[in-house]
Amino acid sequence: MVHCNDKTRIGATLLLLALLAASWMMITAAGCLGEKNNPAVLNSRAREAEEAGRLEEAVRLLQESLAQRPAQPAAMISLGRVQYYLGRPEAAAGAYRKALELEPGSLEAMTGLGLSLLAQRQDQEALDLFNRVLLTAPKSPRALY
Repeated sequence: MVHCNDKTRIGATLLLLALLAASWMMITAAGCLGEKNNPAVLNSRAREAEEAGRLEEAVRLLQESLAQRPAQPAAMISLGRVQYYLGRPEAAAGAYRKALELEPGSLEAMTGLGLSLLAQRQDQEALDLFNRVLLTAPKSPRALY
């Protein structure tokens, strides 16, 4: 049978408290608590807003997410798509161009940029993009559109 004295109990309690504090700090730093302003959470909320037709809210959430972490090609593509749906082809084109800077081979960004350019009557540049998409993915339904 092991007998613990008061010093051992205090030491074990302090060690346990230190471990709990370290775990809490790691969880918080990793953003595992579902913070409302975490970029992943903001992107998820933006997707929900877009699907529900709350496009202005989706734009706001995506912009907030991108302000915190600019290097998110998927979020930039989402922003371009929502701006396009809102009838803002210039803003959409800007978002798609930034997505292509982050991910140069993105077929989704190229196609979205092409559609945005068509809406601005920049037909030749749009055609060039659609041709690039078709060369990369000849059966792409979006490029064949």
